[in-house]
Amino acid sequence: MKNIFLPFVTVQVIFSIFIYNEALAEEKKTKLLNGYTPPFEYEARPLLEKHTKDIETIRKDITFLKDEMKKLKDAVGMVSKQSSESETKFTVERQGDINTLKDEITLLKSDLNSIKQAQLTPANKDLEIDMKARLEALEHDISGLKDQVMKLDEKLSLIEGSISK
Repeated sequence: MKNIFLPFVTVQVIFSIFIYNEALAEEKKTKLLNGYTPPFEYEARPLLEKHTKDIETIRKDITFLKDEMKKLKDAVGMVSKQSSESETKFTVERQGDINTLKDEITLLKSDLNSIKQAQLTPANKDLEIDMKARLEALEHDISGLKDQVMKLDEKLSLIEGSISK
């Protein structure tokens, strides 16, 4: 006899559990519709909002940093371009100055040789001394210009090195 009632009791217990779960779900829906927030949601919602704001702030910062990087890359490109243009201009100008000084030295040497070939009078001796002094001054100017060119080349290579970093 016991075996006959067991399936009915089992069905009744399962049905009771189902009805109880349905009642709990309905009660929870009613509470949520009336503005009730469960304790977990009550604590988690401010954290969720805070993290959402943090994520938005980070996205804005990333966008800002990308824009700044682009501006810096553009600035480096412009500086590099201006640097190469000014280097070329400076080199051309200095080369022109050096060539002019070399031409003057050549002329002075030829004048000096022609004076030596002429009869050395006191006036010619003074002219020879003057020419030698001018020649030495020009040679000194050329070596000074070469030193300046070398220093500027070093500075330019340092600038290019810092730009490439």
